[in-house]
Amino acid sequence: LIGLLSIGLMVLYPKYAPKLSKKVPAPIIVIALAIFLGYEFGLLRSHAYSFMHEKFTVGPKMLVSIPSDILSSFHLPDFSRALEFVSIKHAIIFALVASIESALTVKAIDSLAKIRPASNVNKDLIATGIANTLAGMVGGIPMIAESVRSRANVDSGARSYFSNMFHGLFLLGDLVVYKLNT
Repeated sequence: LIGLLSIGLMVLYPKYAPKLSKKVPAPIIVIALAIFLGYEFGLLRSHAYSFMHEKFTVGPKMLVSIPSDILSSFHLPDFSRALEFVSIKHAIIFALVASIESALTVKAIDSLAKIRPASNVNKDLIATGIANTLAGMVGGIPMIAESVRSRANVDSGARSYFSNMFHGLFLLGDLVVYKLNT
C-alpha cells in the first residue's frame, strides 16, 4: 500500500498541483507519507496480518538496520593483495566505468539544465577520482555522478554544485535524527 500510494503521488501530484510541486517536490511528500504510514502500520514492531487469505509478518527485521555506533561500521581495507593483477584489473575497470558514467551524466544534466557556462567535465572526473580513492582507503564503495539525484536537483531549480552537497547533508541529518529517536 505504501509503495502504490508513493508511485501514485509521484505520478499524479506534479500533474494536478504543478505550481505547488515546484516548491515542494513529490519525493519530499512521498518520503513524509511513507514515514507516517510506516509508523501507523507499526513497521517498527513485529506483528502479523492477513491479506487475501495469506498471512504476512512485518517488523524491524524487514527494515534496513543502522548500527547504533556508526563509527564502528568503518573498517580499514586489507591492502595485502592490492598489487595483484586481479586487484589492479578491477580498480581500472571501476575507474573507467565510473569515469564514463560521470562524464555522460554531466553532459546529460548540462543539456537538461541549459545553464551556461557548461560544467567542467575534467574537474568532475578529478573530484570523483579523488573522492573514490579516499573512500576506498577507508573501506568505502566507489561513487559516481548520480543522474537521478542530479535530475531531481535540476527539476527543483538547483543552480550550483551546492545542491549535491545539501543532498548529502540532508541524508546525514536524516540518519542522525533516526539514531536520536531509536
